[in-house]
Formats: sequence, structure tokens, C-alpha cells
Amino acid sequence: MSPVNRTKWVKGAALALALSLCILAACQKNPSAEKSLIRLIDLLKQENILISPLFSKPSTDLTETTYPINSMLMLDSAVGENPMGLKRKLNLGSVEFNLLFSPPKSEYNFDITIPNNGILDFGIGIVRDQNSESLRVPQLDRAEGVEFIVVLEIDGRKKTIFQQHLKMPPLRETRTVNYSQSRVALASPNRKARLTLIHSGKEGIFSFWANPSLYDRIQKRTNVVLVSIDTLRADHLGVSGYGKSTTPAMDALAGESAVFLNTYASAPWTLPSHVSLLTSLNGIHHGVYYENDRMDPSQITLADFLRANGYYSPP
Repeated sequence: MSPVNRTKWVKGAALALALSLCILAACQKNPSAEKSLIRLIDLLKQENILISPLFSKPSTDLTETTYPINSMLMLDSAVGENPMGLKRKLNLGSVEFNLLFSPPKSEYNFDITIPNNGILDFGIGIVRDQNSESLRVPQLDRAEGVEFIVVLEIDGRKKTIFQQHLKMPPLRETRTVNYSQSRVALASPNRKARLTLIHSGKEGIFSFWANPSLYDRIQKRTNVVLVSIDTLRADHLGVSGYGKSTTPAMDALAGESAVFLNTYASAPWTLPSHVSLLTSLNGIHHGVYYENDRMDPSQITLADFLRANGYYSPP
């Protein structure tokens, strides 16, 4: 990429960041916004784990082979403690899940206050890979799958509000995933309650909850969409005067938007520029220069600010 184009490709990203910062400022005027979103992953502590097959494993045995391949510990600022490494990110190529690892038989509970128009939003899934197959649990019929159950308890009365059986994904040389997304409406707003997430099945299966979250489904808030296109030459956009009709949708959006004509990237390539975009830090402060560099997890990102102000991104 030439030096000129290095500066031009960030046009759209700079606009998106400016819009996001404006929305953040508006959000901060709403003191109740942060109460409208609860990520159950953030709430999980050791005392919330009622049953887990990992209890029987010494901490020295909890190696990376205990968890799905290409999963890693969650390091988000709001995650807090991470008992037995259950809070993880799972990379599936172009998609990454925040997951609560929950192999059968597992049972986690959470004390919550049900919001107005409350929705419990979550994914359920099973990963089958080399790590799971290596467990070789005796007499395990992997066709059986896992039962996913959610129980809501209010004033001592328990009710099953979700139950679904998920079959094992097929066995292949590469890993396979069976996944389903669900939303459950919760009655009894502003009541204190206990949610219990249960996995029923035989041990040796890599099952998980994907970003289980509770929120107000009709909370009025402006949506934020950040679009970043790598290595896009500004002089090949219609809005910049290019003669061919290569970008009609972007040109139409630009016709209704503020377009920055002079913007400057903080680095000459994608990774450090994006880290700067999402943290408002120069490279000397975020320390990401090379391909294998990683951010310090204590650094606050745009996603952290949005989540703290009640924004939610489904799995």
C-alpha cells in the first residue's frame, strides 16, 4: 500500500469512530443504560458453580487439551475471575464466540433482577475436535448429545423456561460444531430471581453456552455499526470521483453522511491502526506493532464502553 493510500483507507473507519464517540457521549447522559444489560459470563464466580466435571481434575491437569481447540481465556475488562478457565473465546474462522464452557454434567446459577421487558439471549453448542475425541470416555455413545436446560426461580418457585436437546456434530478430520441460538422472554419485571444453567448428558462432550445475556428488549437506543474495509483505495470510490460504478451503496451512504477528506492512519498497516481505532491510543501506548503482538487486556476498548452503556452484540 502506498503512503498516500495508507492515509486514505481509514476514511470510513474514522467516520465510524466519530459516530461511535458521539453515541457514547449521548449514552453517558442516560444513567440507567448500564443496568439494561447483564452478561452472565461476567457474573460467574467459583461459588456460582454447583456441579462441574472439572472439579475432579487437579488444577495442574487443566491444560489446553481440556478445552476446545482454538479457544482461549477471555480477557475482557469486565470478565473478572475466571474459575477453572470456563470463560473462553472460541475462534471459528471468521466468527468468534464468547462462551461459557460447560461440559456435562455442569450446573451454574446466577442471582439477577429481571429487567422490564426482559429477554434472555444465548447460544448453545457442542464442539467436536481432537481434544474432545482424545478423552475416550468408556461406553460413551456420542450420538446421544446434550440436554440444555434453563431454570428460573422466583420466591422459591422453580420453572423450566428453556429445554433443548442438541445432537453431537458429525465426526470429521477437522473439528465440527452444532450450534443453535435462542431468546426467551422473562415475565415478572423488577423481581429478584435465580437463573440456573444446566447441562445434562454423559461426560466427555465439549458443550457450551454462547454469551448468555439478559437485557431490556425495547430499550430505546441508537444502533452502532462499525464497518472497516481493509486495503480499499479511496480513489476507487465513486464518492471520491472514480469514474466506474464500483461502490454504489457506499456512495449513497456518503451522500447522507459526513465524509472526512483528510484523515491520517496511526500506523502503516492494518493491525496497529485498528487497535488505535478501537482504543483511541497511539502505538506507543497500546504497544501493538507486529503480527504476534497482543493488547494488554486492561486497556479499555470501544466495545467495553459500549457494553458499559447497555449495548449488546448477539453471539
